[in-house]
Amino acid sequence: MKILLIEPNVSGHHISLYLIPLINRLLKQKTKIIIIVSKLFKKNKNFSSLKKNSKIKFLFINSYENDHRKNFLSLTSKQVKYYYAFKRSFKKIKDKPDYIFINSFNTIDKIFPILGSPFENVKISGFFSSIKFHLSQTNSFKSQFKKLLDFYLFKKLITNVNIAKIFLPDPLGVKFLKNRGFYNFNKVELTNDFGPMLKKNFRKEGKTKIKFRKKLKIVQNDYIILVYGFIRKEKCINYLINIVKNYKFSKNVKIIIAGEQANEIKLYLNEEFKKNKSLKKNIIVFDKFISNELEKKLFLLSDLVWTGYDKNYYGSSGVFFLSSLMNKPVLTSNHGLINWYNKKYKIGKSIDISSQIEVYKTIKNFINKKIKIPSKNFAYVNKKHSYSQYCEKVTKSFI
Repeated sequence: MKILLIEPNVSGHHISLYLIPLINRLLKQKTKIIIIVSKLFKKNKNFSSLKKNSKIKFLFINSYENDHRKNFLSLTSKQVKYYYAFKRSFKKIKDKPDYIFINSFNTIDKIFPILGSPFENVKISGFFSSIKFHLSQTNSFKSQFKKLLDFYLFKKLITNVNIAKIFLPDPLGVKFLKNRGFYNFNKVELTNDFGPMLKKNFRKEGKTKIKFRKKLKIVQNDYIILVYGFIRKEKCINYLINIVKNYKFSKNVKIIIAGEQANEIKLYLNEEFKKNKSLKKNIIVFDKFISNELEKKLFLLSDLVWTGYDKNYYGSSGVFFLSSLMNKPVLTSNHGLINWYNKKYKIGKSIDISSQIEVYKTIKNFINKKIKIPSKNFAYVNKKHSYSQYCEKVTKSFI
């Protein structure tokens, strides 16, 4: 069997969390793989090992990820560009694949229902990291119109004869569709989200933790809050930084911001450091792709993980599930899917992150150990959410 995988994104956890485990599973099944990816993927640490495998063939396209504009025209334009980039790449494949899996279907989900499949008659399944038409935050005409349009396009997408299966890691979204009789199409399937693969038990490596603390000049009494992943505006790190600037705690609070940063975050942090030079003592920045080894060290020495997002973010969070794997409590927003997960699994606190006093009091309670997360809560999450379950569900759709 020959499978075509498509992933134009390189930021966030699109590659490391979802694509790489899927590739590994397919290789174990002795499947031939063609991958359409961004040219930027050549800089990804996974590329050097994957390109050596004779069962994998790469086709490269331009990346439009850096266009962060949110207006309708720019988003539509980006989807059109990706749509035709996929179509051109598909035409280059002489021996056509038996099946296609789009790892980030959100890149063409609005254009596909209008223009149809760019892949002739080959069957397609795909992964939606988030849908938004069931979580409209306002009742304005513009918001309601967008919600109806998104819902209409999703229904039109599902009814396309080439679509075999759409995977959603969103139980709220699946429930919404089911309540409207939409689930009867039998093309939507819930898949549990998860954290990355752990090759060994990191949590017991005390010597590694001590050495890394010394390297970062973190003393024993410091309390460490980790912000991890692709650092973009939606993560609302400004709320967390304001707490460090404006409040005092029984322990010295330090923030580690680790992961590639969007341009607006770079500008924001530079301005903050210029205005308050002493702030650098409390903020440690790793503005780069984080390796597995560095990831391990960062989570080992952290006491709390920030998974706060603004109300424009509707999706799940790989960092939430990675925190669970590492037995680290989370501080998260009181809205959206991550809040739903946290209410269910109770591995942290969900609060109004825009309220300085609420963020302050919650961090204070974590520091003073008034908030304690039972280890059984983490164990339960880890049992229910694993990459192997995800891979099994997805690869079954190929048969």
